[in-house]
Amino acid sequence: MDLFIKNNFKKDKSGKSDAYFLKKKIKLDQIFFKKFLKFAKRDKKNIRICCHKNINSKLHNMINIMFKINNEAIPHKHIYKDEVYHILYGEIEVVIFNKKKEKIILNNKNKLIRIEKNTFHLVRSRTNVSIFHEIRQGPFLKNDSIFLNKR
Repeated sequence: MDLFIKNNFKKDKSGKSDAYFLKKKIKLDQIFFKKFLKFAKRDKKNIRICCHKNINSKLHNMINIMFKINNEAIPHKHIYKDEVYHILYGEIEVVIFNKKKEKIILNNKNKLIRIEKNTFHLVRSRTNVSIFHEIRQGPFLKNDSIFLNKR
């Protein structure tokens, strides 16, 4: 494992994608993102950097790195929790499954979206790699997410 990752993060596999919890406070600047992106690009795996203390925290604050190559997005909803996505790098598409099936692109022009609980949606990267900030209520509950069947 990369020394930068080993010294600064604790890996957690309890969610849908690998999560890395901060072991100590570090500056989330350009240098940080370059190092973490280099690590993520090795396996081209979607990962989360968790800025909250643990899965029981009342507020979950995460940086998501998502690759276009891993765009097997499944529509899902969260029964109890709203989510906020804020794009930091690249471009993501958020599809909201309502009467109109809205497609919202988050990029430099349209940076933020709030998705209300009980709203089916999916998120996928439109660029080779995207980085976005996600905020939602905690704690993490596996039974909070409902996934539509793949077709």
